[in-house]
Amino acid sequence: MRDHHPDWEVHVSSRLDDPDYIWDAGLAHDLSKGMASWDQALHLGVSIRSFRAEALSEFIGHLVDNRPDHASEVYRTIADKYPIFLTRSLDDARSWLRTKARGSERYGLTASSGANRLRPDGIWIKTKIDGLPLPGRSKGPLQVLSINDLMSQPPQAWLVKGVIPRSGLGVIYGDSGAGKTFITLDLALSVARNVPWQGKRVKVPVGVLYVSAEGGSAMSARIRAYAKYHNLALDDLPFGIVPTSVNLRGEDATRVIDACQSMTERGCLIGLIIFDTLNRTMGGGDENSSKDMGEYLDAIGRISDQSGAFILVVHHSGKNKQMGARGHSSLRAAIDVEFEVMADGDQQVLTITKSRDGETGREFVYRREVVSLGVDEDLDVIDSCVAVPGDPGSRKSQKPKAHGKWQVMAYQAITTLGDGASRNAVLEKIGVMCSHVTRWKENALRGIQGCIDGGVFISRGELLFMN
Repeated sequence: MRDHHPDWEVHVSSRLDDPDYIWDAGLAHDLSKGMASWDQALHLGVSIRSFRAEALSEFIGHLVDNRPDHASEVYRTIADKYPIFLTRSLDDARSWLRTKARGSERYGLTASSGANRLRPDGIWIKTKIDGLPLPGRSKGPLQVLSINDLMSQPPQAWLVKGVIPRSGLGVIYGDSGAGKTFITLDLALSVARNVPWQGKRVKVPVGVLYVSAEGGSAMSARIRAYAKYHNLALDDLPFGIVPTSVNLRGEDATRVIDACQSMTERGCLIGLIIFDTLNRTMGGGDENSSKDMGEYLDAIGRISDQSGAFILVVHHSGKNKQMGARGHSSLRAAIDVEFEVMADGDQQVLTITKSRDGETGREFVYRREVVSLGVDEDLDVIDSCVAVPGDPGSRKSQKPKAHGKWQVMAYQAITTLGDGASRNAVLEKIGVMCSHVTRWKENALRGIQGCIDGGVFISRGELLFMN
């Protein structure tokens, strides 16, 4: 500038010579010789490092620059908001974090392998902390819990008590037009409002992210109908909608994680993520392909792990309704909770057909109420619907049903053999029906037990009877 632009006027912040901003002694010397005009007003009033906590940034700066006295002085002003605990014990660290977590705040341990701010000092960490082990060396033994350790683990944490776990994966499926989205929306908005759903307590006040990949425009009318029916203003509800299809087998999985992080930074902790539907969020993948479904489940698992949210996927029934949701069997094997939606006269019945820790076979009855939303530009009436709890006693069909491939085969086997067939006879019949495929016996036994637990069969010793 001095050689090629001597006519230029240079104006700089009077704080520019601070070590945090400049490390070239020659430039600092040139600026101090009258090359520039110094102006306090040009200094940013808020630290670039952290616009939320300038004092914290100043404290870290003193630590990095090895100024312990200055760091101690600054820390006294922020100690109540940013407590520090020094320990070499991970167990002690976890215990301390638990005492500091407020309400439903999540806590954890993080480690940074970037250390970008230390590069000018010659410290450059090029590899991740959890890199691959050196040849011949393991990453250490697997964690092994004793029975006492296992017994002292906290009980199952619920998002909706007894129905939806705090984290994990679930599927709600049914025929087209069965009312899956209306019921799912009622569940999602109950969670966002932190009010009981179908008499079940919502345990954690969290936000909801709804990926409406099949009905972005229709979703607007459905939410307006919900608000009008319940006489609510939903403007400030912790509820976000993505009104387009996404490809979770591609880069969109990361974008969903980033969206959750963005909402969390704005004060909305996402605890429930809904993908409606599986087909429209699979990026054109084949639902029956083990490879494509495996990639989809990997993406779902990564989203759940990094967001801490429960993932609920809306899906369709297969061609044979008795065989459950369509697609590869790895989907049902991976999920924690499965719901089936079926029409029953003028009502819809939501049945828990699988639950790792809850109550399998539990039913929730809904009815759809039509809500008028006004008229359009042609003065035609605009209607939508809202799902509201129905009367379980008014159900037209109360008979328990078999759910899933193996329960259906168990049902077909005892239908062929007749009431009073032995458990072993039913088991062998299923083996013949499935041509003794890999792991058939384990799955068949699970199907028989599922029919017993769901009330389809009555077990009297080793004999089975239709209910």
